Amino acid sequence: MADAPNASAPNASEAEYWGSTGGQKWVEHQGAMDRLLGGVTDALLAEARPQPGEKALDLGCGAGASALALAPLLEPGGSVRGVDISPVLLDLARRRAKAAGSRNLEFVQADAQTFAFEPLTFDLLISRFGSMFFSDPVAAFANIRQALRPGGRVCLAAWAPLAQNPWFYLPRVAAIARLGPSPQAGPHEPGAFAFADQAYVTGILRNAGFAAVEAKAVPIDLIAPDTPEKAADLTLNIGPAARMLGAENGAAEDSQAIAAAIADVFSAFRTQAGVRIPAVINLFTARCP
Repeated sequence: MADAPNASAPNASEAEYWGSTGGQKWVEHQGAMDRLLGGVTDALLAEARPQPGEKALDLGCGAGASALALAPLLEPGGSVRGVDISPVLLDLARRRAKAAGSRNLEFVQADAQTFAFEPLTFDLLISRFGSMFFSDPVAAFANIRQALRPGGRVCLAAWAPLAQNPWFYLPRVAAIARLGPSPQAGPHEPGAFAFADQAYVTGILRNAGFAAVEAKAVPIDLIAPDTPEKAADLTLNIGPAARMLGAENGAAEDSQAIAAAIADVFSAFRTQAGVRIPAVINLFTARCP
């Protein structure tokens, strides 16, 4: 059994959430989440341009989808180390890597803000939605930078603003309509949209000692479950509607009403190829001097 999170640690609340409810829900719906975010993984790796023989670090690797996709691109001679704060997610990541027969992939449970990485070890750092949760992001990226070799590359994927991402925005609206207003995190507080402001994030990377820092917004489709109803059900397990239902102790009838409202608005995104929900992500790139 994993040790309980240290309540005085810098990112204790994130460790507690992803080591319990948040991580468990992701494990339950890992297949659907991998499919949903598959296009994001492809865009991230295309931007990162991994090369055979490189050593890579996958920050906030979660259940391992991005690390598993990256590992073959580094062969022969390269390797991936996935780092995450959640023992629940890492347990699944390790099982998936073993099932895939991966020989150049390892996973480490650590808080990257404070973990003592081996200096000058990695050529590439990637992160698919795993970089937005630090209590002190400048300190975190300064710590991570020490693990990169000179010229080492950084490529981060983060959500663009909430209003540009109906996968989050519409379920939140439906939950508020049923449950009433809910407190919303400040624009730079740790969370899914902490890196929505490109100028804020490029400033973090520069202040952490990185050079050649750039950002761009990339439109992309999320490949949702194949009916609006199934897509709505997923949002009731992972995302703002799920968190609001938990925080407000929503009853079964609340869940049913919110699910129906979400399915109704998601029906606008039904295509011949299934439910495709438009999204916008931010891609950040930088280099270690």
